[in-house]
Amino acid sequence: MLRRSQKKQWYQRRVRDPTDMDNAEEEDLPPLDSSHNFDSIDPDIVATIAALGSFEGKKYVKGEECAICIGDLIKFLRIENRKDCDIRRQLARTKVMEKDLLPILTTYYEEQEIVEAMMRLLVNLTMPALLCFEREETRKKDKIFEGLCLEVNNHLRHYKSQFVLFNAMKVFSSQLGRLLELGKTNRTDDDDLMLERLLIIIRNILHVPADSFEDEQLHSSLSVHDKLVLSLIEYGVADLLFYLCGSRDEEQHCLLSLEIISLIFRDFDASTLARQNTNLDNIKIDEELKQIKLKEDLQKQKRLNMKNSRHSRFGGTFVVKGKKSITDKDLIYHKNIKKIKDLSFDDEKTIKRHTGYNAIAEDSASKRLSTAQARSALQELAQKFLDVCYNPLMKKAKSLLCRGQGTADCDESFYLWACCFFMEFNRVIGFKLELVAETLSSDTFSYILQIIFKFHEEIKGFSSRMAHKMKLWAKRLHFAVKAYREMLENLALMQISKDSKIKSISGVIQNIIFYQQEYRELPTTLLKQFNRTIFTKSYLIDLVECTHLYIKMLEAYTKSNTLIVQQTKKVAKKKKRPVKKKKNMLSEREMQEMWDGDIESEVMKILSAGSISTSHVRPFDASSDYSMEQQRVVCKHSIQDLLKSGSFDEAVALYKAAQEVWPSS
Repeated sequence: MLRRSQKKQWYQRRVRDPTDMDNAEEEDLPPLDSSHNFDSIDPDIVATIAALGSFEGKKYVKGEECAICIGDLIKFLRIENRKDCDIRRQLARTKVMEKDLLPILTTYYEEQEIVEAMMRLLVNLTMPALLCFEREETRKKDKIFEGLCLEVNNHLRHYKSQFVLFNAMKVFSSQLGRLLELGKTNRTDDDDLMLERLLIIIRNILHVPADSFEDEQLHSSLSVHDKLVLSLIEYGVADLLFYLCGSRDEEQHCLLSLEIISLIFRDFDASTLARQNTNLDNIKIDEELKQIKLKEDLQKQKRLNMKNSRHSRFGGTFVVKGKKSITDKDLIYHKNIKKIKDLSFDDEKTIKRHTGYNAIAEDSASKRLSTAQARSALQELAQKFLDVCYNPLMKKAKSLLCRGQGTADCDESFYLWACCFFMEFNRVIGFKLELVAETLSSDTFSYILQIIFKFHEEIKGFSSRMAHKMKLWAKRLHFAVKAYREMLENLALMQISKDSKIKSISGVIQNIIFYQQEYRELPTTLLKQFNRTIFTKSYLIDLVECTHLYIKMLEAYTKSNTLIVQQTKKVAKKKKRPVKKKKNMLSEREMQEMWDGDIESEVMKILSAGSISTSHVRPFDASSDYSMEQQRVVCKHSIQDLLKSGSFDEAVALYKAAQEVWPSS
């Protein structure tokens, strides 16, 4: 690590006054890169960045203590103030990512010490904005916090574009390939940690949201996310991810791999990808373009009409023929209207405004169509994922989630998203049961039903003051409802299949979802609990479609089968009556008379003989749920029953065995 005096010397030489440059010798000063912005930057950070290295022409040359300086940057980020993330923002303003870090990574990727240190730094630098900050949850909006989040998000978007520009995925592919070639048994703990860091960096970069400018771009242009996904495919990172998903030895990385797969297909619609090379897709695109063009023309015409029309105060007063007012005379209207449908009394009404906590929940950003090149590549990638590793990955992920070994609450959301997306893709492109057999089973139906009820209970557990948390769980519940609806869609296809085996499988699943009460009550339960301030409009649409599909399938099922639903009736509780003694129960006097009769003499003969075997009787059972005292009472009644029935030998044997267990009784 550089000493503080050395760092100050580097800083003084790096930001020296330009008027003194003529008096200094060229070999005494490193070349000053004017692209770095050193305004309001901590001097230690500037000196550390300067010691990383610099460009000599088009080639980047690292400094002598480059690895140590990378470690210093990691320490700076570790001690930063989590309330404003000052170190992170200062590093972004110096453009250290594109000027130093990525050039070092792509130039010296064979030096393992530098690569390992760089991965530790990039894991921290690419962390999502909300995880970087630490703040208390308050009801009031914090504008300063929101501004800092926007700034960090802008820096992350810039990092994402630079990863594409420097072809950083080529380095990630080589490092992942080297670690996977070693195998699970030959990898050390440091190698496993390195593999996990590589996956986390890829996840963080893909997680960066697109800005509003990218959303408004034409579909014919590639976005930064599209370019990053294409680079993942080009350099083989996607193939290595598929190997991680399908390998039995890499179970600990399957949830992280599933999250990366979901982020790759995040901005795309499964049906659009499946219909990429069909004429229907081209017709749909043409219709969308025509609708957009028509909408723009209407907006232009509306703006022209607003400019040419006179002010309303010069409009005059008009009488609407055939429409009566409060009196019997014709209605008087103070605006010039051409059509009767333009007549409205709502112009002067005040709009009911909703407070922040009663505002209607808004849907997330719409799906982007992207270019034909990106859609074709992603269609091949989705098909390959289904063929290679969908079933084993979903099996391992479900096993981990059922055992509670997920790293976060959102892991179930990625599982549900994968169910919905790839089952829809398989259904649209050509239904093949063997590709999605793992998630089209009665166990998966039961598991998703449990998740839906779990998310529903989580939402009910929060008060109205925790609206932001309720919306988060509502979004997760939306994923579960979409997955359940898509499973019903696939089940309906199985029912009309010509294959008898597929029909029999669908019949078994239908017997479960139509007979069990939880499945029948699910749609009505969710519809009753709908709240427009928490749930979005798209959630309501999916829920209504799911309910309609379930009822439609139920009607078809009842036509071909006899459905019997047992309704339980409430029975009035009867008052408890005093328990009468049974007739066959003997009193103590009668039992004494029986003992004084033949029983006593027979028992004394057996005892005087002395040859009594107790090996075949067991008065006490250690594996029983009854306590020792309860078993003693049961043994006592058993001896009495044997004496009454005349089995004197067995009664004496059981009595002797009981004395060994309970000698004091």
